[in-house]
Amino acid sequence: MAERGYADAQLILGVGYERGSFVNKDPINALKWYKKAAAQGNTNAQRKIGAMYHQGNGIEKNLPKAEHWYKLAAQKGDSEAQFFLGALYYSGKDGIKKDFSKALLWFRESASQNEAQAQSILGKMYYNGEGVKADPKAAFSWYKKAASQNLANAQLWAGILLYKGIGVAKNPFHAYQWWYAAAKNGNKKAASTIARVYKDLPASQLSKLNKLSEEWYQKIAKK
Repeated sequence: MAERGYADAQLILGVGYERGSFVNKDPINALKWYKKAAAQGNTNAQRKIGAMYHQGNGIEKNLPKAEHWYKLAAQKGDSEAQFFLGALYYSGKDGIKKDFSKALLWFRESASQNEAQAQSILGKMYYNGEGVKADPKAAFSWYKKAASQNLANAQLWAGILLYKGIGVAKNPFHAYQWWYAAAKNGNKKAASTIARVYKDLPASQLSKLNKLSEEWYQKIAKK
């Protein structure tokens, strides 16, 4: 099917060569088949080529080429490509000029399609005033969107803003719930924050808080 020019089959063969899942691992062949699929407008293939150049996965790392391929997919609405393209502009290295305005544009595009990583970094940009006027309320809103998709770092920051009352009404209880969720998802800073901030809370209250937070976490995790 791939030899006959079917883009989906070419994509699958490319994945096989990249991962070594049903053929011997061969990044050069992976790139060849991805490019065949990409030439037919397959956005998954275009994004995967971008990722190979971005990461130097079996080929020479080349961020300008990664930018080119990500942009092809991003302009067609691929939310992951939009996020990775934004990340290139946000970091600005190895031949890519740092440009917060471009990063913000692509992160917004990606976030509008519910991409949690993009929503979280928008929270950071609005909090720090990177490429946009600092806006704590918008920062919390974006962090909360990502946190609700069970992204640990966003849960950590949603908790921080809630605890301090930055961009949102101060609420130590809801802060604890987000930190609890982040800790459950492996965020060590959230776990240490809970231990430090709530160390003087009576055991009975802490037990009740953990029970409520576990129920909260299970609802998020099932989404």
